Amino acid sequence: MTEVYEYSPSGMRARRPSVDGASQHSDQDVCYPHDDNKEGFEIDFTALDDFNGEDDVPCGVANADMGSRVVRVAPQDHFAFFSTECEETIRANEFSEIFKDGCKAKELFDAHKGTWWLDCYDPTDAEMKLLAKAFGIHPLTVEDIQHREAREKVEMFRNYYFVAFHAYEQDVESDDFMEMVPFYLCVFPEGVISFHYSPVPHCATVRKRIRQLKDHVTVTPDWICYAVIDDITDSFAPVIREIEQEGEIVEQTVFDARDDGFNEMLRRIGKARAKTLSMMRLLSGKADVVGMFTKRVSEGLSDHVPKGHISLYLGDIQDHIVTMYQSLIAHEKILSRSHLNYLSQLQVQSIDATHRVTDTLGKITVIGTILIPMNFVTGLFAMNVRIPGESTDENPGNFGWFFGILGVLLCIIVTATLVAKWYLAHVEKKIRGNFRNSASDNSIRSMRSKRSKHTINTIV
Repeated sequence: MTEVYEYSPSGMRARRPSVDGASQHSDQDVCYPHDDNKEGFEIDFTALDDFNGEDDVPCGVANADMGSRVVRVAPQDHFAFFSTECEETIRANEFSEIFKDGCKAKELFDAHKGTWWLDCYDPTDAEMKLLAKAFGIHPLTVEDIQHREAREKVEMFRNYYFVAFHAYEQDVESDDFMEMVPFYLCVFPEGVISFHYSPVPHCATVRKRIRQLKDHVTVTPDWICYAVIDDITDSFAPVIREIEQEGEIVEQTVFDARDDGFNEMLRRIGKARAKTLSMMRLLSGKADVVGMFTKRVSEGLSDHVPKGHISLYLGDIQDHIVTMYQSLIAHEKILSRSHLNYLSQLQVQSIDATHRVTDTLGKITVIGTILIPMNFVTGLFAMNVRIPGESTDENPGNFGWFFGILGVLLCIIVTATLVAKWYLAHVEKKIRGNFRNSASDNSIRSMRSKRSKHTINTIV
């Protein structure tokens, strides 16, 4: 086991352990020293012009660092280049395809032609190495992007600052709905490079917003960074609004649910709480990141920090995030209380149903207790043998035995009914007596405790 070191202006420090021979390529496990002696921000246009994609990983081959991640999927726009002075967005599936009609990198990334923005969707290792070399991106930043660092943060470097501010999957039909989508921004003095590994609508939305507002605002790289963060933050609003509406509906109807709608209501509450917790998880670290970003902007901890006016925009975003998070906390409490109330309602109804069943069984028991002796008596006189009172030729008999037996049965019924009522009343009286004694004992204990406290206070 060896320690891999990285170089920074403050010195050399350990990055992460690496096993000898574990990787086929040594440059995948080593953070090379970063050139911090170079003055000013310069783009290596030669490297951009010479790149033709031949060193790229073949289509459909998995990246060793990312496990089963497919480096190139079906042909689509993996790169989008935008400039404030150009109305058209240049789209390409490979990085080398953005240089069309003999256009050179120096002409494309010319700062005099306005602020540029290069959006990279699912870049390969070769393309990441090219961008890191051409734009001077620090190896730590490259590592965070390639490994899809989940922690949101802001890091200041000499020529740029790195922002990790994640979005989420907004397609309700997708299996990954509301799952985190890592999104990264490298903001340079002259432009912005964004990275993401899943399709997101924020880049197109911000480009449309720039076209609408470029005559009214000065579009700088800092402003583009703010606009992307603001659009990602605004994307949470519709889902939170749905959660608020669902919480209000559940709170109003939780006591009006019918007996046949219990399962549906429980599933509804469970889905609403799951969605709320997912939103809280996605928003939990964003306010701290924006707050830290605002603090670094105001303190100017790096040679390259955004202009001071951007802190006003960041403060507005932070307030928006805090407001949404507090709303989620409030509605999570509402849903939690509604959930408990609904379960309590189910418990009360279950207890009530149990009491009704017990009462019915008690009545059936009383009826059975009465009918068993009657069946016994009638069974005795229904046997196929000679019985008392049976009519014969010598003794035709009369109805005395019949009415006598009927009278005995009636006496048994009345006696059993009176005994059952007396027994039930005795049991109920006993239960009430125990309850009163318990309440009286509690009252006496409370009075004794108060008297003891009063005596102690008097003595003191």
